[in-house]
Amino acid sequence: MERSGIQEGVAVIYAGHATGVIVINEYEPRLLEDLKEFLEALVPVDGSYRHPVNAHAHLRSMLLTPRRVVPVHNGRLGLGTW
Repeated sequence: MERSGIQEGVAVIYAGHATGVIVINEYEPRLLEDLKEFLEALVPVDGSYRHPVNAHAHLRSMLLTPRRVVPVHNGRLGLGTW
């Protein structure tokens, strides 16, 4: 944000790919493992899919969002304490 000069507002963060998602959460390794297990339980990598290559990635991206809106205050992204 420093180079942009923006001090107040919002930042729209977007992953412009069919399987891209944006996850904002605290960085905690056990939580990341929980997320991986959660997604694997819902949409397993080795599931029986008709899409030829990475159907699991496409299906998972339908459950998560490719965009986030984050407040900007005093020139910094408002991502919370952690």
